[in-house]
Amino acid sequence: MNQEIDGVRSLAEPKKTTKTSGAKGAATKSAATKKSTGAKGGAGKIQGQQKKTTKVGAQNGRFGDSILDEVILIVIMLVSLVAEISLITEKMGFIGHAFNSLFKGLFGFAGVLLPLFIIAYCAWLLASEERKMPVIRGIGGLLFLLSVSAGAQLVHPFEGTSNLNFIQKVALYYGEGSVANGGFFGGIFGNLLYNALDTLGSTLVLIALLIISLIMATGKSLFQGVADYFDHRKARQKVKYEKIKSKAEQIRLKELEEAEKQERRLKRKVKKDSYNIELMEGEGCPVEVPLVEETVFRKKEPSKLRKSTPIYNFTLEEYESQEGEVREAEDFEIEKAQPEEGAGIPVIVHAKEPMDEGEQMLEDIFRELPEEGAFVQEDIIFTEDEPAPEAEDMEINVLENDAVEDCDDPVAKKAEIIPSTQSENTAEQKEIPSAPVEEEIPYIFPPIELLGKDPKTGGGDSKAEMLANARKLESTLKSFGVDAKVIQINRGPTVTRYELSPSQGVKVSKIVNLADDIALNLAASGIRIEAPIPGKAAVGIEVPNKETQSVYLRTVVDSDAFQNHTSKLAFALGEDIAGNPVITDIAKMPHLLIAGATGSGKSVCINTLITSILYKSDPKDVKLLLVDPKVVELSVYNGIPHLLIPVVTDPKKASAALNWAVREMLQRYNDFAAFGVRDIKGFNAMKDEEGDEKGKMPQIVIVIDELADLMMAAPGEVEDSICRLAQMARAAGMHLIIATQRPSVDVITGVIKANIPSRLAFAVSSGIDSRTILDMVGAEKLLGKGDMLFYPAGQSKPARLQGAFVTDKEVEDIVSFLKKSGRPNYTQDTIDQITKVTKTGMDGDEESDEFFEQAVDLIIEKEKASVSMLQRQFRIGYNRAARLMDELERKGMVGSEDGSKPRKVLITRAQWGAMQEPVEEEL
Repeated sequence: MNQEIDGVRSLAEPKKTTKTSGAKGAATKSAATKKSTGAKGGAGKIQGQQKKTTKVGAQNGRFGDSILDEVILIVIMLVSLVAEISLITEKMGFIGHAFNSLFKGLFGFAGVLLPLFIIAYCAWLLASEERKMPVIRGIGGLLFLLSVSAGAQLVHPFEGTSNLNFIQKVALYYGEGSVANGGFFGGIFGNLLYNALDTLGSTLVLIALLIISLIMATGKSLFQGVADYFDHRKARQKVKYEKIKSKAEQIRLKELEEAEKQERRLKRKVKKDSYNIELMEGEGCPVEVPLVEETVFRKKEPSKLRKSTPIYNFTLEEYESQEGEVREAEDFEIEKAQPEEGAGIPVIVHAKEPMDEGEQMLEDIFRELPEEGAFVQEDIIFTEDEPAPEAEDMEINVLENDAVEDCDDPVAKKAEIIPSTQSENTAEQKEIPSAPVEEEIPYIFPPIELLGKDPKTGGGDSKAEMLANARKLESTLKSFGVDAKVIQINRGPTVTRYELSPSQGVKVSKIVNLADDIALNLAASGIRIEAPIPGKAAVGIEVPNKETQSVYLRTVVDSDAFQNHTSKLAFALGEDIAGNPVITDIAKMPHLLIAGATGSGKSVCINTLITSILYKSDPKDVKLLLVDPKVVELSVYNGIPHLLIPVVTDPKKASAALNWAVREMLQRYNDFAAFGVRDIKGFNAMKDEEGDEKGKMPQIVIVIDELADLMMAAPGEVEDSICRLAQMARAAGMHLIIATQRPSVDVITGVIKANIPSRLAFAVSSGIDSRTILDMVGAEKLLGKGDMLFYPAGQSKPARLQGAFVTDKEVEDIVSFLKKSGRPNYTQDTIDQITKVTKTGMDGDEESDEFFEQAVDLIIEKEKASVSMLQRQFRIGYNRAARLMDELERKGMVGSEDGSKPRKVLITRAQWGAMQEPVEEEL
C-alpha cells in the first residue's frame, strides 16, 4: 500500500525530477528498494520514473531553444532596421556609414530592399508555429532582389567601361553602387544579360524573373489567383442576378393582381355604363367604338388606367453580357404582354335600335357635323391600346379612320383617346409655320497634327559627364571648406540641377556666396543656386546644359496632364527641371504678370497661352479680349470664334476696352446678387439646372501684350482699370494676363503688383528688373529662349521651367483651321460702346489749348519739359503754361514733377505721329 502511494506521489510531482544522474539516481534506487516488497516490482517503478524524467527534460530543452530562436530573430530584425535607416539617412554614425556602403555596394539602388526583406522574413518566422526555414521563399526573395538590381544596372549603365578588366569593373560597380546603378551583383548579372541579349531581351528575362520570384516568395500561383477572381466575380453576379430576377417577379405578380382587379371593375361597369355603336348610313361599313367608362377619368388612381400588364423579361446571358455592371430591374428591356381576354373587347349594337343614352349621344355628336359628311376634329379622341392619361388632360375628338377606305360612306370613323395638350400642339403646328432658325455652328477643336512634332535630336549632358560634374562640384566645395554630397541629379531641357546635402554645421549662405567659384570650376556660363529647395533638405545648383533642347507645345498638349485637366482655362506652360509637363489653371492664378527682355520668349509664351485655350475650351465657355499696341503680335488671331471683339491695337481704344471690362464686371456682380449666387461657377450651375444654356456667362481672358505703351498713352485710366479688375474680377470669371518687356517701376507700379499675385519672369537685363517682377533676384541669370521662373500665388519660391515653343507657322495653321470651321461671333454692343468712348475722348482732345500740339513738338525736340520753358517759348502766362503742362501729364506725355528738375518726356516722335493719324471707327 505504501509502495503504491509513493509511486503515485512520484508521478504527481514530475517538475521536481530532472535528468537522471549518478548520485541522485542511486539514492532514489536505494529508497525504492527498501520500500518495495520485491526486487522485480521496484525495478519496474524505477524504469517508469526514468521515462517520465527523460520526457520532461526534452520538453524543457525545446522550450529553451524556442526562447533562444526568438532572441536571435529579434536581434536580426534590430540590425536590419538599423541598416535600413542608415540607407535612408546619414545620421547613424560610422556603423550606419558602413551598412550604407556595404548594402549599396553589393546591390546598388536595390540595396534598400534587402533589410526590409530580412525584417519581413524574420517576422514570418516569429509568427510561424513550427519555425522551419522556408528555403523556397527565401530563394524567391533573393531572386527578386537580384532582378531589381540588374534592372537598375540596365537603366543606369556606366559608359566607357569596355576598356576595363573584370577587377576594375567589379570595383566600379561596388564603388558607384551608392549613386544609381545595380551594385556588385546587379552590375555583374545585368552586364551578362546585356552582352548576351541586349536591352530588349534582358528586359524580358528580368520581367519573367520578377514574376517567378514573386510566386516563389508568396507561395501563391498567379494564374490560379486570376481564375479564382473570375470565378468569385461570376458567382457574385449570379447571386445579384437571382435577386433582381426575384424582384422583377414580385413586380410582375403585383401588376398582374392589379390588372385582374381592373378587369373585374370593368366587367361590372359594362352592364351599367358602357355601350358600343355600329355607325351606318345605308349599307355602309360598321365602325367599332371601343369601351368607354367613367372610372377612367379618376386622377387619384392612375394605376387603374392600364389595360395591359408589363412583364419584365430577361435572361442570365443578357445580364452577363453587360460586362459585370449590375443593373436595376427598371433598366432591363421591358416587353409588354398581350392584353388578356375580355380586356377592351367592343360591344357591337346596331344603330337602328340604339339605347336611350346612346341615341342622345349620337344626336349630340352628329349635330355639329357638316352636311357634306366630312368630319371636323372635335373634342374627344379614343384609343384602344395606349394607356389612358389623366382626366384633367383629356379631350374628346373624332378622327377619320384609315381602315374604312374601301367603304363609300365617309361618315364611318374611328375614335381614340389622346391628351388635350397633344391636340393643341398639333393644331398650333398646323396653323403656325415654323420660322427658320439659324443653327449654332458647333466648335471643332483643332487637331493635334497642326502642331509640329518633337524631332528628338538628343542633346544634354551624358550621364558620365553629369557624374563627373558631381564629383568636381563636391571637390570644389571641399576645397573651400564646405563638406557637401550630391544626392540627386535632375537633367532638364535647358539646365541640370545638382542637389547637394550639406553636412552638419555648414551654413547655406556659404554655399550661395561661392556661386562664381563654382561656375569657374565647372566652366559654366553662369549658375543659379536655389537654397534651399522647397520641400527638401537640400541645396540646388542649376548648371546650364552644353546642348539645350526645345520643349514643343505638342508634347505638352498631347500629355495626359493636359488632356485630363478639368479646367477650361488650362495653360500648357512647358516642362520643369525634371522634364515633366507643367499645366497650370488661369482661373486659380487668377491674374498673371509676364515680364522679360526682347528675345527671352515672352511673345511665344502668350501664343502658347492662347493656343492652349483654343485646344481646351469652347467659344461659348471662354472669350478672349486681346490688346496689342504693337499691332503685329496678336493680329493673327482676328477671326477666331473665341474673340469677344477684334484685336484692339489703338492705345485709346485699349483704354476704352478696359473700361468696358470694368463695367461688365460690375454688371455680372449685379446679376449674381439678383440670383443669389456668389460667383460665376454658381451662376452657371444654376443655369444648367434650369436648362438655359444661352444664359450662361463665359469666362473672359484679357491679354495685354505690352503694358508699357498703354501706360504712356493713358497711364491714369489704364492703371485704374487694371487695379479694379485685378481686385474684383476673379469671382466674375474675368482674368488679366499682362505682359511687358520693360519691368520698371513706372510701368509695373506698386498698385498693379499688389493686386496681381502670380508672376512669370523671363530673362531680364538686371537684378533690379528681377526684383521688380519677382521681388527677388534670379531672373537676370536666366538663359533666354523660354527659360523662365514661374512664381504662382501660394508658393514660397519661384520654380524654374522651360517654356513650350510654338512657331508662327503653327499658329497661322490653327487660326486658318478655325476660320474655315467656324465664323467669329463678335459682340456688336461691346464694339459700339468702345467706339463711343474713343470718339468722346477724341472730341475732348479738340478742346485743348491751341498751343498743345506745338508744346508736344517742343518737348520732344528738347527732350525735357517745364512750365518756364513753355512761358518763354510761347510768351504766355504762368497759369496757362501750368494748365498746358497738366494736360501733357494727364495724357501721359510727360512725367510727374520732380522738385526743381525738368519733367521727363515719355513720348517719342514716332508715337506722336501715330497719335495724330485719324482713327478708324472699326477696331
